[in-house]
Amino acid sequence: MGNAGRNGGEYYTSRPLIRAIIQVVKPQIGDRIYDRACGAAGFLCESYDYLRQGHLTTKQLEQLQFDKCSLSGV
Repeated sequence: MGNAGRNGGEYYTSRPLIRAIIQVVKPQIGDRIYDRACGAAGFLCESYDYLRQGHLTTKQLEQLQFDKCSLSGV
């Protein structure tokens, strides 16, 4: 039991690092964004914010808001 009773536990990716990764990946409307280790949903929230920053058409905005497959996590 390597970390039993010590510093084992939950780990979070910092928001600045998440933002940097999203800037590199550059997700687009219609992409599937899936966070397998969702936790506090940092990647999903920051991805959504990144996508909202662009100049979206009404159709793109509806797709982002209502397409249940666009953003998901476990």
